Formats: sequence, C-alpha cells, structure tokens
Amino acid sequence: MNQLALKDIRVMGKTYPLLILLATILITAAMLSDNLIETSIKIKMMFILCIAMIVYIPSFFATGKEWKYKSDRLLTSLPIKRADIVTVKYVSIFIQIITATLFIFAYTNIAKFIFRDTLIATPMSLDDIIFTISLLLIIFSVSLVMTFINIEKGQYFNQIFYIILILFPTVISKLIDKTSLGSKIINIATLNLTTIFSIILIISLVVYIVSMQISKKVYKAKEF
Repeated sequence: MNQLALKDIRVMGKTYPLLILLATILITAAMLSDNLIETSIKIKMMFILCIAMIVYIPSFFATGKEWKYKSDRLLTSLPIKRADIVTVKYVSIFIQIITATLFIFAYTNIAKFIFRDTLIATPMSLDDIIFTISLLLIIFSVSLVMTFINIEKGQYFNQIFYIILILFPTVISKLIDKTSLGSKIINIATLNLTTIFSIILIISLVVYIVSMQISKKVYKAKEF
C-alpha cells in the first residue's frame, strides 16, 4: 500500500510547487483588495478555489495519465488487493485536502501578521476550514466513485468540473456585483455557522466513506 501511495505522490507531486505559488499569489492579491465588503465575500471564495486547485488539478492530471497508459489494468494484474487500491486513493485525496487547507490557513494568517499594515482582508477562519473540507469531500465522493466505475466517464466529469473551477470566480464575482447576492451572503456570514458547518462536515465524511465502500465493491467486480 505504501508503494501505491508513493506512486500517486510521484505522479502528482510535480505540479504542486507551481500550484502553491499560484495560490499564494492569488490569495495575497485578493487580501490586498481595497473594498472590504466585497473582500469579505470574495476572499472566502478565493480560499476555496485555491485549495480546490491545489488538490483537484494534480488528481485530474494523474487520472488522465492512468487513463492514457491503462495503469488500472497493470495494477490489477499485480498481487495487490483491489480494495487496497481504492483505499489508498481515497486516503491520499483526503490527506491532500487536509494538507492544502491547513497550508492556506497558515499562509493567510502569516500574511495577515507580516503585512498587517497593507492587508485588510481577514485570514482563513475555522468556519472556512470546515466548509472547504466538507465541500471538497462531497465533490471527490462523486469524482472518485465515477472514476472507479469507469475511468473514461470519470475523466469527462473531471473535465467538466475543471472548467467550472476556472469559471467559478468570474461568475460569482459578477453575481455579487450586479445583484443583491452580496448583501445576502454578508448577512449569512454574520451568523454563527460553526455548528451547522460541523454537522455538514460529519455528513460529508459519511458520504465520502460510503463512496469508498461503493468504489470497492464496483472495483472488485470490474473486469478489465
């Protein structure tokens, strides 16, 4: 199982430095915004976008390579339990989600301290962490199970989500600027959402585990 985990790290690891650099640049630029009301909304979206980018893009390209080189057929020919292949993939993605979230959380708080005279946006909060992890767990619950059912169809889903990921900031920004959505989000953001988000996190963890169990059953019965 360790070798399987190292395989994923080797395939995806090359993209991480560039994505981390891009994420820090985007977040710093967002935190330098001179409109505090807009920043309070958009910066949270930027947190989610950057974390999703750090986790999702390497996974997207790794799945593409597996599809191109038929790696799943090779793996299933080795003396490795198919359930272990699924488990390693789910655990690997989970660790990446946690690591990317904690990195962005640490960076925003360090940046706020170092550049306290110029940065006006608030750093990532506990609510942001919980919500981001929950959202990504649900997204990957769908993406991973589709990939194990049919890697080609799973890759099509990933391509669609990849496009959505790119267009998301622009679309949401225009909605906030042109409608009353911004004020509504601000009102919601003033509530104490920690308890609600914690419940959502628990639900998302359950969904993720159920997705893994479904993927195991599908992958065990799959013929190559």
